[in-house]
Amino acid sequence: KRVKVLMVCNSNILRSHLAKGILSKKYSNLNELVDSVGTSIFHIGNYSDIRSINTVITGKISIDKQRASQISKIDLI
Repeated sequence: KRVKVLMVCNSNILRSHLAKGILSKKYSNLNELVDSVGTSIFHIGNYSDIRSINTVITGKISIDKQRASQISKIDLI
């Protein structure tokens, strides 16, 4: 059985992007099954916040291509 992991935070440019990047790096076989979303609409389409990018750069984790999206029903299926 496949398990999907969804990281959720308010704006989807900070914590959830960090969590997705870290989990995807640690468990590379889960990369396609890990996603992140936000609960608000304020940053939809924006890239990860520079503070988040700088936090993981030393661990060679790339989150600079992630874009913010809002949670939807399809994320919960």
